[in-house]
Amino acid sequence: MTSLSDYKISDLSTETLELMDHYGVDAVEKLHAYSLILEDALEEANNTIEELKQEIAKHQNGIN
Repeated sequence: MTSLSDYKISDLSTETLELMDHYGVDAVEKLHAYSLILEDALEEANNTIEELKQEIAKHQNGIN
Protein backbone atom coordinates (compact mmCIF):
# COMPACT_ATOMS: atom_id res chain seq x y z
CA MET A 1 0.00 0.00 0.00
CA THR A 2 1.25 3.45 -0.86
CA SER A 3 1.42 5.93 1.99
CA LEU A 4 1.13 9.67 1.83
CA SER A 5 4.84 10.01 2.50
CA ASP A 6 5.51 8.25 -0.82
CA TYR A 7 4.05 11.20 -2.74
CA LYS A 8 5.55 14.54 -3.62
CA ILE A 9 3.33 17.58 -3.10
CA SER A 10 3.31 18.06 -6.87
CA ASP A 11 1.82 14.56 -7.27
CA LEU A 12 -1.26 15.47 -5.25
CA SER A 13 -4.39 16.92 -6.80
CA THR A 14 -5.73 20.30 -5.81
CA GLU A 15 -8.70 18.58 -4.19
CA THR A 16 -6.43 16.36 -2.12
CA LEU A 17 -4.37 19.32 -0.99
CA GLU A 18 -7.52 21.23 -0.05
CA LEU A 19 -8.78 18.21 1.89
CA MET A 20 -5.48 17.93 3.75
CA ASP A 21 -5.48 21.67 4.43
CA HIS A 22 -8.99 21.54 5.85
CA TYR A 23 -8.84 18.24 7.77
CA GLY A 24 -5.10 17.78 8.28
CA VAL A 25 -2.73 15.17 6.97
CA ASP A 26 -4.68 12.41 8.69
CA ALA A 27 -7.81 13.28 6.71
CA VAL A 28 -8.13 9.79 5.23
CA GLU A 29 -8.16 8.15 8.64
CA LYS A 30 -10.64 10.72 9.99
CA LEU A 31 -12.99 10.31 7.04
CA HIS A 32 -12.75 6.51 7.22
CA ALA A 33 -13.61 6.56 10.92
CA TYR A 34 -16.52 8.89 10.20
CA SER A 35 -17.77 6.62 7.40
CA LEU A 36 -17.72 3.62 9.76
CA ILE A 37 -19.75 5.55 12.34
CA LEU A 38 -22.21 6.61 9.66
CA GLU A 39 -22.49 3.06 8.33
CA ASP A 40 -23.23 1.74 11.83
CA ALA A 41 -25.87 4.43 12.39
CA LEU A 42 -27.56 3.65 9.07
CA GLU A 43 -27.54 -0.07 9.79
CA GLU A 44 -29.08 0.55 13.22
CA ALA A 45 -31.74 2.82 11.70
CA ASN A 46 -32.53 0.18 9.07
CA ASN A 47 -32.84 -2.50 11.73
CA THR A 48 -35.20 -0.29 13.72
CA ILE A 49 -37.33 0.33 10.63
CA GLU A 50 -37.52 -3.40 9.92
CA GLU A 51 -38.54 -4.11 13.52
CA LEU A 52 -41.24 -1.45 13.35
CA LYS A 53 -42.53 -2.87 10.06
CA GLN A 54 -42.84 -6.27 11.68
CA GLU A 55 -44.70 -4.79 14.67
CA ILE A 56 -47.09 -2.94 12.36
CA ALA A 57 -47.70 -6.12 10.36
CA LYS A 58 -48.46 -8.05 13.58
CA HIS A 59 -50.98 -5.44 14.69
CA GLN A 60 -52.58 -5.27 11.24
CA ASN A 61 -52.90 -9.06 11.14
CA GLY A 62 -54.46 -9.05 14.60
CA ILE A 63 -57.04 -6.49 13.52
CA ASN A 64 -57.97 -8.17 10.21
